[in-house]
Amino acid sequence: MGIFEAVISIAGLLGAVASSYVFNTFGYFTLYAITLSCIFAAWIVVILWVPESNPNPETEGRCRNLFRSSLIKETVATTFEERPGLDRPLLLSVVLMTVIFLFAVTADGNIVFLYLRRKLAWTLRHYTLFASCRKVSWIIGSILGGYLLHTVLKIEESVVILLGFLSVMANVFIQGIASADWHMYIAGAAICFGGSISPMTRSLISKLVHFNECGKVFAFVIMIETIVDALGTPLYVYIYQQTIETLPGAFNFVTTGIYGFEVILTIGIIVMQLRRFHDGYESINDVIDAVNT
Repeated sequence: MGIFEAVISIAGLLGAVASSYVFNTFGYFTLYAITLSCIFAAWIVVILWVPESNPNPETEGRCRNLFRSSLIKETVATTFEERPGLDRPLLLSVVLMTVIFLFAVTADGNIVFLYLRRKLAWTLRHYTLFASCRKVSWIIGSILGGYLLHTVLKIEESVVILLGFLSVMANVFIQGIASADWHMYIAGAAICFGGSISPMTRSLISKLVHFNECGKVFAFVIMIETIVDALGTPLYVYIYQQTIETLPGAFNFVTTGIYGFEVILTIGIIVMQLRRFHDGYESINDVIDAVNT
């Protein structure tokens, strides 16, 4: 999953580098046309080459299953169902942590450029360069956290996640107090281990549920993320508009507080893991290893 996160980050890096040049050369229409083409190409790949993981013989066909409300009910029920020992509160804590993280990491993305343009007089090209450097740091951190710390050194996911939250909290705090360009690049370097949060949370979820329930729980997380993301951006825009004259970086300190809560929540998860009584559920990796052998 660390490699998966790194691939996504590399794609984002390429998009960030190319977007400003495409915009300056061809304008909005060409930029969004390229974006639409990429989305359509990805959709075609899914339709043609990604097999259905849970076929329903009673309602064959992918299009017929797109709008079935029973699938949503089943997804919610699976996520909240009773589990042995501390498995259910542990699972719900990880789900909550994942949703809050994606709320914080995406909601302020639309106003960071406005903030830097006002405070440090950055141009779009300068911001694109900074965003690219930050992506490189994110990619390195996702590989170090997911592969080196977790896979090689066998450090638990929750500990890597804690390191990731401390990393992103340092990033937004430095970003909020930045008064020079080099401060922002220090903030961009500090964010590195944030790239390991998403793959580690998904790995942790896969070890808390039965292997055939992973898809339903992930679907629930994505559904809630979509709703929260739609609410988060307007909220951050409102905060920025209300503080633009007095403290334009206030939204960074709001995000710092959110990550502080995530640190406390992660520590709680570590405590629950230490007390957890595991009965009957397997890590998805163990299942795969058993099948391969």
